[in-house]
Amino acid sequence: MKEKNAPISNRRHRHTFRLTDEENDRLLFLIEKSGAKSKTHFITNMVFEREFRVVTTDIEKHKYYVKLCDYYRQFRGLANNYNQVTKRIHTVFDDRRARYMLKELRELSIRIGDLMGKIFANTEEFKQRWLAESREEKPRR
Repeated sequence: MKEKNAPISNRRHRHTFRLTDEENDRLLFLIEKSGAKSKTHFITNMVFEREFRVVTTDIEKHKYYVKLCDYYRQFRGLANNYNQVTKRIHTVFDDRRARYMLKELRELSIRIGDLMGKIFANTEEFKQRWLAESREEKPRR
């Protein structure tokens, strides 16, 4: 039985698709959770009313990002160890021996600083080359 004030639908086209049991359960859960009036309202709202993006993952970008995060973690560990080593040198060794050891530590720190500079340069190149490209892509409707 039709409601008295129901609008006349001009939807003439029908589309069908198949789902697995798990996909169907998830779809029904999402429809219920959304509070949509019907499956049709839910699906058309999801397809036409909401903004969505197509995301592609570049494995090389991901590998670089993971490696960069690993370097950052290692540098934080080095900074912590550096502080511990310098405190220990001052408490254990006499001034002459401490100065010699701190000189060696300083030289190694300079090398680490040079490596960090290269990492930062590579990261900037990565940002300019790859992330700017990602920002230019506009969301699809």
